Amino acid sequence: MGLAYAQIRVGAEAYLQKESRSDSKHPLIDGVIYALAGASENHNLLAGNVFGELRNLLRGTSCRTVMADMKVKVGDDFYYPDVMVVCGQDHEDEYYKTAPVIIVEVLAKALPIF
Repeated sequence: MGLAYAQIRVGAEAYLQKESRSDSKHPLIDGVIYALAGASENHNLLAGNVFGELRNLLRGTSCRTVMADMKVKVGDDFYYPDVMVVCGQDHEDEYYKTAPVIIVEVLAKALPIF
């Protein structure tokens, strides 16, 4: 994950307001806002390839492929999956989705800090 900001809990509305003004992405988990680390070139290539393949496969359907800057809301938490597919009418907010049919998260090998 990332580093948690001071362990001050915030609600979804306060988070969404703060996040709309932010230059970087921050998931909200159990009321705590986390900072995300940047992604590697391989991470971006993998996510981009998955996005492209899914977009091509879904062309002409009611499904849309969205990438890393779109949040998904799960309960009261918000995440930034690398790629997700949304079909038909999803939540009407333009900054997050609530019912994706596919979520893709590119995982990296954990490296020791020291």
